[in-house]
Amino acid sequence: MPRLRTAVPVLALVSIAVVSLLSGCAGEPSSATNSRTLAQTKSPAQLLRNEITSRVPAKLVETIGQTSDLALSCSVDDPKMLAWQSSADIALTAKGAWKAGSVFSDLIGTFTNEGWTATEWDPKASALVSELSSPSSAVKIQIKAQKDSDGDGKNSTIRINVNGACVATDGPDSPEVRKLENRE
Repeated sequence: MPRLRTAVPVLALVSIAVVSLLSGCAGEPSSATNSRTLAQTKSPAQLLRNEITSRVPAKLVETIGQTSDLALSCSVDDPKMLAWQSSADIALTAKGAWKAGSVFSDLIGTFTNEGWTATEWDPKASALVSELSSPSSAVKIQIKAQKDSDGDGKNSTIRINVNGACVATDGPDSPEVRKLENRE
């Protein structure tokens, strides 16, 4: 069994490295990347989202609910600059709901241990929110843990947003974007 415990973090690290390389983001700044297409950033964002959801202990997961994949504006000045976002909502079990804060911290820790930088938002808010970035990737990760609001241990969720590199497109209603979002 000791080999399995060592293999899991190594496998996670290799997965992140592969996603960074597949996305073509390794070593690129987080600003617009004109050499990539939106299609080239979609799969790596989805893979990373799936990798992150797998890091939440299965015994604490009630369901992995709504997932979404869509192109979002990433530039105030140019509406044709878009980034792919892959998201997932994880509903925690009653046991997991009571541990939402530690599940959140442990999840963030798995990335900071791999060299990612975590920026936490207002710790006094009803939700814990952290954005993760890495100098070796243009991908940004946002993880939000919504604390149980009514105290019955049934309403805690973790939301994962993975934003790919900002790339030039023909706009949000272009054939490429409509096809990638399955709107055709």
